[in-house]
Amino acid sequence: MCLEIQALDCARFVDRCIQLKDEKERIDVSAREDDIDGGDFFNAALALHENGKTAEILTKILDEKDHLFNGANDTNVLGCFRIVSRMIQALPEKEQGPFVSRVCKETAASKERPLLRLAVLTDMYNVLNSSSVHMFDTFFAVVDYAAAVDLTRKILPQLRRVHLWVDDWNLTQAQVRTVCLRVSQLMKDTGDMDSAYKLLIKYLETFQTADNGALAGEKAHAATVAVMAIGNPDLFQFDSLLDLKAVGALAKDAEFGGVYELLDILIYKQLPDYLVFAEKNKALLAKHALDHDGLVRKMRLLTLASLACDHATLPYATAATQLKVEENDVEEWVIQAIGAGLIDGRLDQLQNVVVVHRATQRSFAKTNWVALRDQLVAWRSNVGELLTVIQNARDSKQH
Repeated sequence: MCLEIQALDCARFVDRCIQLKDEKERIDVSAREDDIDGGDFFNAALALHENGKTAEILTKILDEKDHLFNGANDTNVLGCFRIVSRMIQALPEKEQGPFVSRVCKETAASKERPLLRLAVLTDMYNVLNSSSVHMFDTFFAVVDYAAAVDLTRKILPQLRRVHLWVDDWNLTQAQVRTVCLRVSQLMKDTGDMDSAYKLLIKYLETFQTADNGALAGEKAHAATVAVMAIGNPDLFQFDSLLDLKAVGALAKDAEFGGVYELLDILIYKQLPDYLVFAEKNKALLAKHALDHDGLVRKMRLLTLASLACDHATLPYATAATQLKVEENDVEEWVIQAIGAGLIDGRLDQLQNVVVVHRATQRSFAKTNWVALRDQLVAWRSNVGELLTVIQNARDSKQH
């Protein structure tokens, strides 16, 4: 019998035994003859199993990995390695490390049958508990191999969720930083700027308790995340960036202070403020590949959102003045703001006003929380009065 088939049969048999919860129900060794044509390899591995030597069986199966990859079809190879992964998971955690490392290292050692090898590595990663100490190395075995064989696109759905998973992994702070920074760059290289942005924020969050020396080394990353937020034409809410200590450290920085000033304008200020800044800082916009016309559009929409927050009924004339457009063009900008989710309202063309139902608050400071509290208190009072009126009406009807 071919060694790859014996290895697969051995893995299947041992897997069946491991999955039986009641020791009394373990498969009788003689029963294998009904459906397995054993050979020397199989019988030797089976003898190890009878003595409870799972680690030795794993070693024996993995020793035949080349026969599996060279002689078996994809289904059989994946089936065998999935069982191997479960067998590794069944070992005490302190014994799992060498086998996890071996599967990852030896599977990634060749570029032959790359899709199959990537699937084997992915299965090894998937079988691990999220808190496993081997999660970090296994994850990067998948990422590095995918990059080496130009198959990163195959794991993009998983990479897009890393910023959600990383908190569940049993990682050191240094490992969290490595994951976030490397995957952020990968996503940036593939054009997924949204995922790259989220991961870079996750990376910078690990520096909230860092000293000035450590923050100084992160200025470029902090400036990058700020530029990504500024330049994204569809991102309008990013005041939380100012809560990042690494971003705050840019405020007085000689090299990146201008980036911080521009970020502050987009969060708190209006279009006229941006126009003044842009006139004085053309070199900065060019250096960071920021499109002036795109930023004018973004600032018009943000300015309109601020105006809508301050006016339940916004006159076209007021909007035109702040947006630096003709009054006849105001409706077009209002429609864009509604489409972007910044405003909810309607156009009153008879009165030349925008009737605002809701508007996005560009930043949310302590004063905004106070205002929200006051609104909720008033709402509760109004609801209470309404309930009293209803109850009184019911009482009078009963009488």
